[in-house]
Amino acid sequence: MILSPRRKSKRMMLQSNIAKAMREIMRILCLFFASTVNLFAIVSTVTISELTCEYLQNPLGIDIRQPRLSWKLASTGYNQAQTAYEILVADDEAVLANHQGNIWDSGQVSSDQSLFIPFNGLPLQSRSRYYWQVRIWDKNGVPSEWSDPAYWEMGLLDPADWHAEWISTPKVMDWSELNRRRSGMAADAPPEHDEPAPMLRTSFILNKAVKRARAYVTGLGYYELFMNGSRVGDHLLDPAFTRYDKRVLYVTYDVTQRMMRGENVVGILLGNGWYNMPSRGVWGFDRAYWRAEPTCRFMLILDMEDGSQEMISSNESWRCSNGPITFNSIRQGEFYDARMEQPGWDNAGFDDRTWHPVRRVRGPEGRASAQMMPPIKIMQQIKPISVTVLNDSVFVLDFGQSMAGFLSMRASGPVGRRTTFVYGERLDADGLVDQ
Repeated sequence: MILSPRRKSKRMMLQSNIAKAMREIMRILCLFFASTVNLFAIVSTVTISELTCEYLQNPLGIDIRQPRLSWKLASTGYNQAQTAYEILVADDEAVLANHQGNIWDSGQVSSDQSLFIPFNGLPLQSRSRYYWQVRIWDKNGVPSEWSDPAYWEMGLLDPADWHAEWISTPKVMDWSELNRRRSGMAADAPPEHDEPAPMLRTSFILNKAVKRARAYVTGLGYYELFMNGSRVGDHLLDPAFTRYDKRVLYVTYDVTQRMMRGENVVGILLGNGWYNMPSRGVWGFDRAYWRAEPTCRFMLILDMEDGSQEMISSNESWRCSNGPITFNSIRQGEFYDARMEQPGWDNAGFDDRTWHPVRRVRGPEGRASAQMMPPIKIMQQIKPISVTVLNDSVFVLDFGQSMAGFLSMRASGPVGRRTTFVYGERLDADGLVDQ
């Protein structure tokens, strides 16, 4: 078939247009696939989680001037590794949200380390909160997404930051005479006196809206803090034991939500702990040179919405009284007399006119340090697996495992009725708990 020149020209033009169209389609497809590849290559498959500062997640009240930062890595791919990191630290959450660090921007640091990276930015300030996040580069040099933000808050970095006095109950004994007498007693001698655990309280009036409230507290040997009718925090046996002549630990609490307009109340219950050991033992804690009556130091700093600041601290204006814990010793247990309870002692409206003024004391010689460790607290509640009735007044409860804990129970009976708990890990020949 022979085509006319006109028809031949039209056919060649059509073929040319088709070729051009195919080339354009291929170009678009190539751009699409290239963009897709780049999209997946821009962000690493590695993800970052569990940011910690000094081993703790979002710690409140640390006093390390160069805290160490750590994070954990995970990946949906195989054989991945960190080759570099970048850390941002800001004193404003909004600044960090823009991936800027006005306190520290480490820049890209070639390192496979993700544990205990020391902060190396601007000097940290007492009571300030710092927000931080991190990203890493994987083995292919591809950066990860930024981690979720975390924070840490500084405690009191200098002794001059404390504006509170050590306070205790009125003097009840001559310690030099006590030490002289104890030195001549047998190792298994009973406690030398029954001294109730003291309760201390103060109240104050708030007329402004509170933006932030932080309580800094320590009590030796142990303390429990109360505010406006309830206990603060879930820690038990605070503070942790130290050489009290070298170091004394304090704890920081966020109590912003507990503050209210009008009268507010702070209450502290003190125990002997290792600071005031009333019973003899192998290591001679009853003769420790730091030993003295239970004491505490407390400071509450209130940052107001209007920019002003108020402070409530322990001083000689506080008042004290005996409570229902009539005896407490690390080695010989606790006596609790419910008849001596004072309902409402930690709440507004309580009449403390029969209470006594506290006494300002020298306090321990050790420097104040933030308690930077996971606290002792209730982790689990366990019910007994068996109850053995030995007679109408003796019961043996078996919990099926060794543990560190204490018994919780509800009881009713006539006033003055006594219940005794004996703890142990084995039974004697008569089936009684053997300590």
